[in-house]
Amino acid sequence: ARYSRRQTNEHQHSQPTMSSSNANGNIIQLEDGWNNVIKKGAIDVLEAALDDGFDTSFVPAEYIRIYTTCYDMCTQRSPYNWSRDLYQRHGETIEQYLRTTVLPALENKTGQGGTILLNELKHRWSNHQIMNKWMQRFFSYLDRYYVKHHSLPTLEQAGLSHFKTEIYMHVKDNSTSAIISLIDEEREGEIIEKTLVKSIVELYESMGMGDLNSYTNDLEQ
Repeated sequence: ARYSRRQTNEHQHSQPTMSSSNANGNIIQLEDGWNNVIKKGAIDVLEAALDDGFDTSFVPAEYIRIYTTCYDMCTQRSPYNWSRDLYQRHGETIEQYLRTTVLPALENKTGQGGTILLNELKHRWSNHQIMNKWMQRFFSYLDRYYVKHHSLPTLEQAGLSHFKTEIYMHVKDNSTSAIISLIDEEREGEIIEKTLVKSIVELYESMGMGDLNSYTNDLEQ
């Protein structure tokens, strides 16, 4: 289930406009909407594409179907308003993927050489940014109302926080040592992958969650 990035880019900046009730007037049950549309049509497809290195775009019709389902599930009357549940599952989905797929991949590269670990970290960070972007798009109605009303972290902020907790805090000691080793090698006249170092520094800056605390404390100590 891989689609043209060109097709998606034509629509990615527009937000579908929906009525206050779903098209059929039917109540969407939590597990039905989650398992049959959101997980099956979006999350499973996205994770498989990231794992296999395939394009992670969705054709407009499929994206709108997923967005509409999330929208309907968030605008149904109580007790069928699933906003809280979807916000929670958004975070749990990202956490689960990071724990079961990303962290083991990084741990497998630890001890194989600093450059190998840093390249894997760069790859996984890039994947996370793609995942975070699409998860924010699918669940964007949560940001517009539920998140604001309850003063919660935005979906993007939550995704960054999960990466920091599940990945960054576990690998920063090894990755910092690897970066320092590369910098020392350059000072001794050796050629290093400067773009790799730059990418990891940008990751450190992102883990500062808006400031340079992580970069300053972890990389320059």
